[in-house]
Amino acid sequence: MKHETRRKEDFFTFVHRFYTEYIMNKGTRRAFFFIFGVTLLFSPASLLSQQLLQANRLQQLILSGSQMFPSWSGDGRMVFQSGEKGRENIFLYNPAKDTVVALTTDSSDEQHPVWVPGKEAVVYDADHGDGIRLYYLSLKTGKEHSLIPRKIACREASFTPSRHLVVFSGFDDRSQKWQIFSYDFVYGNLNRLTNEKGNCSFPVFSPDGKKIAYVARDDDGRTELRIINWYGELLKTVKENVQGRVSWSSDGWRILFVSAKDKMFSISSIRNDGSHEKEIFASSHPLCCPAIQPFNKKLTFSMKNKKNFHIFTFLK
Repeated sequence: MKHETRRKEDFFTFVHRFYTEYIMNKGTRRAFFFIFGVTLLFSPASLLSQQLLQANRLQQLILSGSQMFPSWSGDGRMVFQSGEKGRENIFLYNPAKDTVVALTTDSSDEQHPVWVPGKEAVVYDADHGDGIRLYYLSLKTGKEHSLIPRKIACREASFTPSRHLVVFSGFDDRSQKWQIFSYDFVYGNLNRLTNEKGNCSFPVFSPDGKKIAYVARDDDGRTELRIINWYGELLKTVKENVQGRVSWSSDGWRILFVSAKDKMFSISSIRNDGSHEKEIFASSHPLCCPAIQPFNKKLTFSMKNKKNFHIFTFLK
């Protein structure tokens, strides 16, 4: 990717070349990052756009439609969901080859992809006609199968490094709420880990597989970031007003999250004991799903403009 050459082009030359080389080339579907020195998404008059242009801090993945929930492999590849007109599919971005490949192409919505540790495989949730389920997709064979051999509505998976345990949001028939469950692939045990009065979402294992961060939402819409151990004991209520999926730092010491206040959105980090909160990035545009690139520790997230979310990397 020749960033230096692209930065020297004027805006209209850039747009024309992008259209001819990437949109009209139907034989391949390519993507690239470009420095936010010219803006395709935000008005130059907006305060956010001016700040980004001055700071030169963001790179954007250019694709049509909306892109959300980036998840990075250990070797620097990213899976994410993308779609238009309400239909989401799973895509694989390879920065080394500058390519984007559609991993799923059917008419049902596939969402919340994550890598399976140590495997050439991803897991996502989808409704193929029998309710929301978790599905395992091998990147080597292209074959898909149900992840959990139990009849339970489930979504938003996360694995231990050894991949013998998976946690997920599962619908509990007794409470009629989404709770946090775990499934043990060694013993075949399905366990409910929470008993919240409201709904739970986006459980994420810590890097050592001993703790689980998740978001609890009560019936009045108030949210809290909580941490439990792997068998469900509450360890800490870390933070209020947390939105969507969070991300652990590689050492497990800090958690990255999105919050909103007074029509402003921010990505912040906080220690897992609830102390030393630090804002990383703020915007008047909605933000979601921060993810840390394991190979260079850079922050990737989605930011919304008008109707679509787009994936950005924070360079600072």
